[in-house]
Amino acid sequence: EHLKSELANMKEELTTLKKDVRTKTSRLATFEKSKEDVEKELEKAKAKAAQHEEKSRALTHDKSQLTNEKGVSERECRVLSGRVEAITKETEKLRADNKKMKDVQAACAAAEKKSESMTIEVERLTASSEQAIAEAQRLSSDLAVLESKLASEREEAEANKEEMDKLSSVLKQT
Repeated sequence: EHLKSELANMKEELTTLKKDVRTKTSRLATFEKSKEDVEKELEKAKAKAAQHEEKSRALTHDKSQLTNEKGVSERECRVLSGRVEAITKETEKLRADNKKMKDVQAACAAAEKKSESMTIEVERLTASSEQAIAEAQRLSSDLAVLESKLASEREEAEANKEEMDKLSSVLKQT
């Protein structure tokens, strides 16, 4: 009986152990499957990590290039700013010159108007002068005629005086 009971215990223990082995085998299969899944995921993660590392290298390279380009762009910007400043100064100078030129043009226009009015005045004075010259020539001619008449009248008066002196001397003698 004791052996029977031990055998029954052992059978029970064997059944329990078989169940445990099945359970553990099942768990082992599950763990194996999980391990394979994890290994696959690990491989995927490694591949992704490699991709990310390659992308990171490319991004680092791009960043380096962009940093260099930024430096070049900043230098170009400074050069262009200098050019803009020079162009702005030149533009301001041209505007000032343009204003001066407009002032000179306005002064020239005023001088031209004054010149036109002076030309009209000169023409009026020239016509007036020509009239005065013509009048002076007429008066000079009249004066010459009058001087000629005066000379002739003086001669006549002189002749008359001499005659009067003769008559007066004859009268005094009588």
